[in-house]
Amino acid sequence: MNLYFFDTLSPRLARGAAALALPAARALILMACIGWTGWRLHPLLANQPASSLRDAQPDLVADAAQAANRHWFGVETPPVAPQLTVLGVFAPGQGARQPGFAIARHDGGDSALLTGQRVGDWQVMTIAPEGLTLALGRARQFYPLNRAATGGAAGVSSGAEAPPLGDDE
Repeated sequence: MNLYFFDTLSPRLARGAAALALPAARALILMACIGWTGWRLHPLLANQPASSLRDAQPDLVADAAQAANRHWFGVETPPVAPQLTVLGVFAPGQGARQPGFAIARHDGGDSALLTGQRVGDWQVMTIAPEGLTLALGRARQFYPLNRAATGGAAGVSSGAEAPPLGDDE
């Protein structure tokens, strides 16, 4: 009595079973390797939960964005704002008919600046009682009223105290 299975089969059937067993073993080993690799890489490939995204440090995200921008678009140098000293400001209230203006010292001379006027490449965007804002593209630079040069709050004027311009009747 023979206890081995392949001894009882015909030689041709035994060769066919052996021929099928080798590719099946290879496929089984391949599936085991893929399964093990997926199990090991799952934490790296899985989507991060929303709570971990909220816990990210904002300065790290900004630094990463800056590094990516430098890598893709080159180093961006911020524009150099002109040297201005705001000596006086007239900023009328909301709904006033006349525009506000500022008196500023630039390049050794004093000049009156209106909204929309250019100082070098920069444009005057807003004039407020606290000072004026220049803009160049998306860059903004605020220049506060220099109270030391004006002797305290003497350079600040509100629109309610000034008569309207151009209404000589």
